[in-house]
Amino acid sequence: QNQVLESYLKTPSEGSVLVLLSTRTTPLAEAVRACGAVVALEPPRGRALVGWVRQRARNRSLRIDDRAAWALIDVIGGDLREIDSALDQLSTRRQEGSVVSLEDVNESFGRHSEEQVWALTDAVSQRKPLEAVTALRRLLEQGNDPVFVLGALAAQVRRLLIAKRHADGGPRAVASALGLHGYPAQKLHRQAGIYREEELTSALQILAETDLDLKTGELPGPEGAEMAVERAVVRLLAPN
Repeated sequence: QNQVLESYLKTPSEGSVLVLLSTRTTPLAEAVRACGAVVALEPPRGRALVGWVRQRARNRSLRIDDRAAWALIDVIGGDLREIDSALDQLSTRRQEGSVVSLEDVNESFGRHSEEQVWALTDAVSQRKPLEAVTALRRLLEQGNDPVFVLGALAAQVRRLLIAKRHADGGPRAVASALGLHGYPAQKLHRQAGIYREEELTSALQILAETDLDLKTGELPGPEGAEMAVERAVVRLLAPN
């Protein structure tokens, strides 16, 4: 079939238009490019996706700034239909010309933000640096306070430390020590085995030092605070 198309494309009919659709790059693309045009219909990503969100909001007579647009992308994902549906939800609750803020996004889709916190603590518990840093950046881009994120991490490391100290007694001992039941206790019992006790103790020290740096206000602006938290996560995940 490709050979037939390639043969036709060498001498195409001047009075007709041929449109070919493909979900991947094929050798036929070169033949198409030689006599016509190849148009890539890639979904927007990154800054281009933020621009798309802002334009779709304007189509609904709403205004949304970059931080709120990033937050919406992070909590909903990159699927354009899902984002469009989320904008519909936001528009039905607001008058024309309203401004959609970061707080509005978090209030409307707060459950997703909680899921991002769990994504971070789970990645740290499973010692997965790439996943942890990715989840952390999403939380910070959504506008979450670095002190809040650090507190969630410290709470999880304390749970892991308690689980580690009771691990010999099995999941039931971990459940009793933490006041948990069923799967959460089993999960912590398994995750605690990934770390040595001294690594968890060191992790708490790293988080405490970073917390002090954040609260003394000596870091250079919001970017400095975010970098400090990211550095702390990298340090506590590094094997000792």
